[in-house]
Amino acid sequence: MISIVTGILLLCLVYMLPTGRMQKHVETDVLLLQEEGNYTVFWDGFFVRMHPGNINAQTFFLNNRGMARDNLTDAVMLGNAVYEKEAKGTLEKALAVYRYLDEDEMPISSLQNYLDGENAGEEVSYSRYWHGYLVVLKPLLCIFTYSQIRIFNVLLQSILLILLCVKLSGLTDWKYSICFVGGGLTVFPFVIPFCMQYSTATYVMLLSSIVYLCNIDYWKKDDRSLYYFMLTGILTSYVDFLTYPIITLGGLLVISVLATEKKTGFIIRSSVMWCIGYFGMWFGKWAVASVVLRENVVQDGLEQMLFRTSSATDTMSEKKVSVLSAIFANFSSMTNVYYIVVFILLLIFLIALAKKQPNYFLKNLIRQRHYLVIALYPFIWYGVIKNHSYDHSSFTYRALFVTVFALMVMIVRSCENIDRSDSNYPDKK
Repeated sequence: MISIVTGILLLCLVYMLPTGRMQKHVETDVLLLQEEGNYTVFWDGFFVRMHPGNINAQTFFLNNRGMARDNLTDAVMLGNAVYEKEAKGTLEKALAVYRYLDEDEMPISSLQNYLDGENAGEEVSYSRYWHGYLVVLKPLLCIFTYSQIRIFNVLLQSILLILLCVKLSGLTDWKYSICFVGGGLTVFPFVIPFCMQYSTATYVMLLSSIVYLCNIDYWKKDDRSLYYFMLTGILTSYVDFLTYPIITLGGLLVISVLATEKKTGFIIRSSVMWCIGYFGMWFGKWAVASVVLRENVVQDGLEQMLFRTSSATDTMSEKKVSVLSAIFANFSSMTNVYYIVVFILLLIFLIALAKKQPNYFLKNLIRQRHYLVIALYPFIWYGVIKNHSYDHSSFTYRALFVTVFALMVMIVRSCENIDRSDSNYPDKK
């Protein structure tokens, strides 16, 4: 309840900000979005969702689907941030999250028309999401343009990544920082700072991991870590636009298990607490919004939840989505020369490490199986959220960061002498 009230209050505060300056800053770059298009990529290739019928050399080596920016959703976020209607009360605007939409236009064009004053469309709400990102986006738009926010993201995410790697190396070993960076490289991180939608879950994962590592002695006591995971789930639900939220659980789990040496029981309890925070925050928004807005937001949210977990699809390529097709669609976003090179380099790193300490690797591999549990989380997510994972695999595939990170840590950890009775055990923690 405290998190729900706090979330509403924060949104109400930023909805008190005047939108005039925000609109001017967005207007500066809306033409940039028009030029780039809905799903712009870094280089030419084949933007395809692979399936057994279209696997060939071109789609395997030149598929750029996993390198796309989602400008369409960024336009929705910007439209939510700059829309203004004086007749609405602050609480209503914070819960309903109105924006302007032309029926026959895409979000970028609708945003352009609204800023140009061509209000032939209609006012729509997006009440089933919290849209907590507006707590940061609205103040930023008072100061920066959209292009400048992209630069801000590049700088801030780079700093946070360095801080996390330094802290992780200090508490464990430099090889685990390579595991983290390696996991990130496999999901083409270079596009993330240039897309606000992709940045939300990324920021939660980076910040929550840094805070955890900076206060590791505090979280080791009693069950404090469990409540921290619940708060992480709450924050994820609040700011994320349903991208790849599982990375905020999986990434933090790998780091916490590595730093505290806790195993399967801790993983399960922490995961349950994260789910309580994540889904509890969702239902809290639906309940409060239904009362205040006098709309059945609960029904809308549940219908969308059922649809996103169904076997239906927005595309015409398949009649139904199976668990395997959802998983395959996400792996197909990683078919490109870039990904192949990264995986080869990481494989060389792991093989070299295993060959250096073959006795430790074989002896300890089974003892690190709890990391395998975490590595399976993205597949569980894809299996449950089938529709969303299939239709939006161009970005949901980034949940596989958890799998790569967990498996790399599992292998590296297995190469170490982790017997505490051995005087050579490098206990840096």
